Amino acid sequence: MKKSVLLFFVLFSLVPAFGQSDSTYPALMLDRIFAKDVFSLPATDGWNNIQSSLDVFYYIDRAFRDYKLDMPSQNTWPTEFQVYETQKGFDGTFQDFFGSLDSNLDHLILTQPQIVEICRRYPKLFLLEDLPAFILTKAQKQYYVIEVERNPSGFWTYVRKLADEQVWMGAMNRRIIVPSPAAP
Repeated sequence: MKKSVLLFFVLFSLVPAFGQSDSTYPALMLDRIFAKDVFSLPATDGWNNIQSSLDVFYYIDRAFRDYKLDMPSQNTWPTEFQVYETQKGFDGTFQDFFGSLDSNLDHLILTQPQIVEICRRYPKLFLLEDLPAFILTKAQKQYYVIEVERNPSGFWTYVRKLADEQVWMGAMNRRIIVPSPAAP
């Protein structure tokens, strides 16, 4: 009897409490999906930002203007990207999820024109269940997370600061999209 109680407490201590962030086991927080697929993006000139892509986005969060994210970004080279999914039992903040992939967040950034291209070229990567995919971007030396949802009416997009402390449930299988390579 004592061994089973001890085993229960040891196992229970490894699982984060509901609603609490835990990056103790970063390799388990996210699981790479579509691992055999290669997703590629063309070079971009930095002008086609989310605010100017009304043909792609049905709803654009007002915070893009508030945070002054409606500006052109840098030019980019052709880029490949990977898709990860949050895992049941590993809830976390944006910092937990992205930090579990690479401690240098600059390696995980996609520009707004790249985000627009992902939505145009790969719409089926986004679930039709009102579950946003999270994509890290940077402007004015500040990190932001772009949330992209695919709805029957089209793409909806929101923006949050990376430092937002909201804890997201891993069990909801939200997707994280980052440039390759970003494997843990």
